[in-house]
Amino acid sequence: PMTEIEAIERDEADRISEILKGAVDPHVHSGPSIAPRAIDHLDLAQVYSDAGFAAVVTKDHDYSGVMCAKLIRDHHPQLSTQLFSGIVLNNVVGGFNPYAVEHTAAMDGRICWLPTLAAENHLEWEKTSGWAHPASTQKIRPASAVPLFEDGKLRPEVLDVLDVLAKTGMALASGHVHVSETKIVF
Repeated sequence: PMTEIEAIERDEADRISEILKGAVDPHVHSGPSIAPRAIDHLDLAQVYSDAGFAAVVTKDHDYSGVMCAKLIRDHHPQLSTQLFSGIVLNNVVGGFNPYAVEHTAAMDGRICWLPTLAAENHLEWEKTSGWAHPASTQKIRPASAVPLFEDGKLRPEVLDVLDVLAKTGMALASGHVHVSETKIVF
């Protein structure tokens, strides 16, 4: 027999599960990734399908996951949760690279994040935070800043990326840029 506390917890878990049916999670860090992840994209899609989610968008700081998402959608039609991805405009993809954003959109990418680990704001924070990227023990270059502004104005490549997003309908997310930069970009 269940205790009263166990019954309350079970009821709460059931209510949460019901609320999540049909939900969309727009930001999950699953793998494979250069950083350790608790779950890979396929297992994530299975867990979310079991929970009744409508869709999930995977995010990696270093690559566009649209190819993985398409493979999973194509080869696992039994999954009820649609798996999508996007792109983060860090050094690895060339920063504000409109070609990479167009390619991501053409492969059904849904979200474009402004720089995260390469955001000037993030790099400033990192200097005093005591945090290090989980992959920093590997022999990779540390992130260098991907600036949004030059001489107080948005850089032309930022505007080019914004045009691509407007044309393709991909969502824009702020990444790790400073709130003052976010206000201007948005």
